[in-house]
Amino acid sequence: MTITEKALGEEHPHYITFLVNLAYLYASIGNYTAAGLLLKQSLITRKKVLGEEHPDYASSLNNLAELYRSTGNYAAAEPLYKQALAIRKKVFGEKHASYAESLNNLAYLYHSIGRYAAAEHLYIQASTIFKEEEEYPKYAQSLNNLAFLYEGMGNYPRAAHYSIAGTHLAFNHIEKNFNNLSEDEKLKWWESLKGNFQVASSLLFTNPNLSITFLQQICNQQLQLKGFVLNDGAKVLQEARKKSNPLLRQLLNNWETNRATLAKQYSLPISKRMPQLDSLEKQTNEQEKQINSQSVVFRMSQANKQIGFSEVRQQLKQDEAAVEFIRFHYCHKRWTDSVLYSAFIILPDDTIPHFVTLCEEKRLAGLLDSKDNSSEQFVKQLYRGVTLSNSQHSKKGDSLFKLIWKPLMPWLKGVRKINIAPAGLLNRVAFSALPIDHVTYLIDKYQLRQYSSVTV
Repeated sequence: MTITEKALGEEHPHYITFLVNLAYLYASIGNYTAAGLLLKQSLITRKKVLGEEHPDYASSLNNLAELYRSTGNYAAAEPLYKQALAIRKKVFGEKHASYAESLNNLAYLYHSIGRYAAAEHLYIQASTIFKEEEEYPKYAQSLNNLAFLYEGMGNYPRAAHYSIAGTHLAFNHIEKNFNNLSEDEKLKWWESLKGNFQVASSLLFTNPNLSITFLQQICNQQLQLKGFVLNDGAKVLQEARKKSNPLLRQLLNNWETNRATLAKQYSLPISKRMPQLDSLEKQTNEQEKQINSQSVVFRMSQANKQIGFSEVRQQLKQDEAAVEFIRFHYCHKRWTDSVLYSAFIILPDDTIPHFVTLCEEKRLAGLLDSKDNSSEQFVKQLYRGVTLSNSQHSKKGDSLFKLIWKPLMPWLKGVRKINIAPAGLLNRVAFSALPIDHVTYLIDKYQLRQYSSVTV
């Protein structure tokens, strides 16, 4: 930091950005005191250099407020959020996305301290602006914030309504842009959007008696999300090019270029987007239709992304079932530190999926932790029900069965063949070897077929 300060000077914009980034690093490792000092320093410097009406000064106010809020110092955070809001209102006006971001930040503070009416008003204001400015990722997040708020208020039908609206918008945005991103960009983008889908899963966990429509839509989204994550768009295009004529290859190239252009344009505020974007969208859609009609590889890839509950159900025979496990961070009135596992069970004769709650990840991790045992001892404990004399955990295999499979069994009567798609730590489990009792294993009762997704 000293070298950077000497090279640039403590009032240089790059040095101030360096301070902010270093503060974020300290905050991420729990050194909030050091983070606070750096953010205060950047705030004072920007005030001195830029004045109290500059957008960057508002950003510094917001950064410090975020730190206070995240550490529970709500009283210190509120006036800073309000000051940032007033500056952005004066500089940008009341219809700008930056003003909406400040509204959203202040709403989240009120949400955190239980001032639900005030939070609701600000969230709605923010979502209206994001929608008008066509800031679709932020609009999706604002709808998700409203779903989270109504969940905390106990208004589950309203929470479900906004959750579906937000996840639908986020899903459409993924569908439009995901294949045009690098692997690193996909990861970063998913990190920014995944909260939308975790609120929906949390709603089902907290209140499994929500509407059938909500249950079906969330099941479809979970199945199709895996389709996007697992689908390698670059490989599909490469394969399609190999099996096409020169004219189709040129069409594929043009379509890919247009998709990349649209992805970049969608990421910009509406005021900065290129003119006649609608015309480019229509052209790109028409190109996709032509490619679909001419390339079997491309057509099958696009179709696989759309496979949901109904399509999976139709493929099942009378003695078959599909089990899609999901993993999500749990929220109930606030974000918790719990990571939960649940499952969607799909049966051929049932017109709705069944949502089954399973366990917390820390319980699962405790059973799968083998650091205190040799590999042979661990396997014996986990899959053969053997209890070691020096172990505090009796029959880990029985415990694992009770956590992740026994809750599913009421829906699996008469089922012999099951397609399963694990998630998270469940990928480390040898399901076939789980003991049902001291003489029977899952492999004795079911024919298990494991996939990355039951849509495969």
